Amino acid sequence: MSYVVTRLAGGLGNQMFEYAAGRCAADSLGVPLYLDTSLLEYRAPGMAHTARDFALDAFQIRAQPVPPLLLAALQSREHSIAFRLLKKIWPAVCPVRFLEDNHWMPGRPWPASGRPLYMRGYWQDEKYFQAIRSQLCHADFTPAQAVPPAVAALRDAIKKQPCISVHVRRGDYVTNPRAAAFHGTCGPEYYARAASILSQRTGVAHFFLFSDDMEWAAKHLELPGPTTCVQPGEKTEAHWELWLMQQCDHHIIANSSFSWWGAWLNDAPGREVVAPLHWFANQRSHIAPAKWIRC
Repeated sequence: MSYVVTRLAGGLGNQMFEYAAGRCAADSLGVPLYLDTSLLEYRAPGMAHTARDFALDAFQIRAQPVPPLLLAALQSREHSIAFRLLKKIWPAVCPVRFLEDNHWMPGRPWPASGRPLYMRGYWQDEKYFQAIRSQLCHADFTPAQAVPPAVAALRDAIKKQPCISVHVRRGDYVTNPRAAAFHGTCGPEYYARAASILSQRTGVAHFFLFSDDMEWAAKHLELPGPTTCVQPGEKTEAHWELWLMQQCDHHIIANSSFSWWGAWLNDAPGREVVAPLHWFANQRSHIAPAKWIRC
């Protein structure tokens, strides 16, 4: 039986990209989707990347963990010399097809070879899963649990007036030297430009501020209108902050997959999104959809 396996890595936003691409591939091919969480479970002293836990169980996803025997078989094949040579020299007869995001053009049809498909990479382009956008927005990425009272109260405050979500991402972008050098951070000048652009385009000037470093954000950002700092009180429940971002009318995102999803999952007509021109330090990228404003 054929199937799709997608390997998960990174935090909630990255896992959502990886799931979305895998879900789209599995739906297109009419096969089951399995999630490989082995990279998330890996822990070693001094590892370069930030340790992350599986986070997609907060949503109503349609996938199952890779059965241990299947995962062991995939890993043993991938690491065997004979399998690696076969995959490189004669990939058409390789028993598993390995697919990486940097080798597969966004929007290209998924390969229907009849073989199991193992997907690796971050898949950070909406074209990989645009075909199932409605399904992701209204089913797969909806919360699995009832909305807590504190979150519902914040949602009600957001809905009282047209508003703009503002996300400031710091965390390991600041504390982890390797992450800081690779990603960089969006400074106060970016948020000032973005807020000015959105206020002029939409006439909206009430801001809801989200951040993993609220003290820094509240101190350094000068936004042209009333600003509410969103602190649901459940630090481990990041998906509720994501859900609250979706409730806003317009969005100013950081160079963060987390706020990317907060903006993308809002599919209301007339929504405006501002994203940073440089997603990675000193590099432009194609992560932001073409309709979004970059500054």
